[in-house]
Amino acid sequence: MYLILSANIGIILFTICMTGYYGWRMFALDPWYDELYTYYSFISKGPVYAAIHWPVPNNHVMYSVVSAFLNIFGNSYISLRGISFLASAGNLVLLYCLAGKFMNKVLSLGCVALYSGFYLVNYISIQGRGYTMAISFYLIALLFQKNYSSLYPLKSLCTNFTPIII
Repeated sequence: MYLILSANIGIILFTICMTGYYGWRMFALDPWYDELYTYYSFISKGPVYAAIHWPVPNNHVMYSVVSAFLNIFGNSYISLRGISFLASAGNLVLLYCLAGKFMNKVLSLGCVALYSGFYLVNYISIQGRGYTMAISFYLIALLFQKNYSSLYPLKSLCTNFTPIII
């Protein structure tokens, strides 16, 4: 256990810091119109209602259904943005693990830092719309892909051009 922690202390500290940042953003930023519409129209009415109203515009069905289960906590911010918060923190670890298949630990951490520094990633990191959850599923699909032959150009790109970029 100590070896795992000592080898990955950078990503552990970075994830803790970013999770604190995402937690602050979750409560500090006012909800956007689309988030409020999703909350009042679907999430607050329960998971079954959110699931059976899938053709209605502005309903990100899976996100609304899962978020409706968080409504038991009684806090609208947690039920609206809680899944995005958990997905954003998880995405950092998933991306680190995926990058670790192609790069060393330092470059993998740099990849995660670069990802988390993008404006759009910060914009949607806690937005209660389901975009962050979609990124999580995409990263999981890439991480558990059995045959990485389609990703080998990425490995050669990282190996050959990373020193030039740095």
